Amino acid sequence: MFTSVDDVSARLAETGYLASSAVATTVFLADRLGKPLLVEGPAGVGKTELAKAVAEVAGARLVRLQCYEGVDESRALYEWNHAKQLLRISAGRDETWDEARTDIFSEEFLLTRPLLTAIRGDEAKVLLIDETDKADVEVEGLLLEVLSDFQVTVPNSARSPRRAAPSSSSHPTPAESCPRRCAAAACSSTSASRTRSWSAGSYG
Repeated sequence: MFTSVDDVSARLAETGYLASSAVATTVFLADRLGKPLLVEGPAGVGKTELAKAVAEVAGARLVRLQCYEGVDESRALYEWNHAKQLLRISAGRDETWDEARTDIFSEEFLLTRPLLTAIRGDEAKVLLIDETDKADVEVEGLLLEVLSDFQVTVPNSARSPRRAAPSSSSHPTPAESCPRRCAAAACSSTSASRTRSWSAGSYG
């Protein structure tokens, strides 16, 4: 997507994001190497804005996963529409369980969450995984699977995401293996005039 570090700086500047040379270099390397972009920094330095700027440059849809204590796989990846499944089972009382089972676990009954939304379909997407430092161990494992292979295993659906990158407000990140899967950049406190430029996001 980017031809050089200067190209990164110029194209992000067109969106109103003034990237430092360090951030522009990291974005370029992440894009060239096909790696997620991990951006760390305290709250308020504009980490999310980088993901928005990259999405705008790429002409991609921004998909956001907000991590917090208690977020689980059903909130991050997918869950089944149980109410709709029960209605389907009730409506097909004359069917065997094997016949009903192949139907109720089809895509029609699947409720997609941010990670699966980013992975599915042909539309270009940028996946923002915000505040990975707040994710529980169970979700960390799921995030590492996505960051490592750019895919997850889901019944009847498994595709590759376009771009992904997590952001973190603390250092070190909870999953020590996360930085090894990413191109990492650090955002520090900046003057008000540069706050918009220092956006740290996940693009994937």
